[in-house]
Amino acid sequence: LLELIPLVVGNCGFVFTKKDLVNAFEIVTANKVPAAAKAGAFSQSEVIIPKGPTGLDPGQTNFFHAMSVSIPTKIVKGAIEITAPVVVLSEGEKINSSVVALLGKLNIKPFFYGIKVTAVYENGDTYSGAVLSMTTESILEKVVEGIRYIAAIGIEIGFPHAGTVPHSI
Repeated sequence: LLELIPLVVGNCGFVFTKKDLVNAFEIVTANKVPAAAKAGAFSQSEVIIPKGPTGLDPGQTNFFHAMSVSIPTKIVKGAIEITAPVVVLSEGEKINSSVVALLGKLNIKPFFYGIKVTAVYENGDTYSGAVLSMTTESILEKVVEGIRYIAAIGIEIGFPHAGTVPHSI
């Protein structure tokens, strides 16, 4: 258990199970909660405001045009409608208060919070949580990629082996 001490940093939790680890991993990572943008934080992903009706009254048109990125709007049936989708945040960009206000007015929660599996402890061994997301296909792809590298090296140095024979023929 001493191997776990360096992993217990910051906001963390433990999940205990006697079931299959892959199934537990899928259940834990599938549960995500939508979250609003917060000023000063960094964007987790690109945020696009879709075109369509907003439900806001025409008096708030200036708010859309005062943004750093001008948002094209028109008035339809007494409400503001966005005429084209607009990217308001890029991934990794710092979120400012005007974007937070806009997303709040449009009731858009662009981000998600959930549990991220960083490590797994099983039978005395600790390994990365990324191991649980590996599939048979992804493992096979890595093995084939390794064989290609070995064949390329063998051909380059002129050393025949099972990986170079198909290319040599």
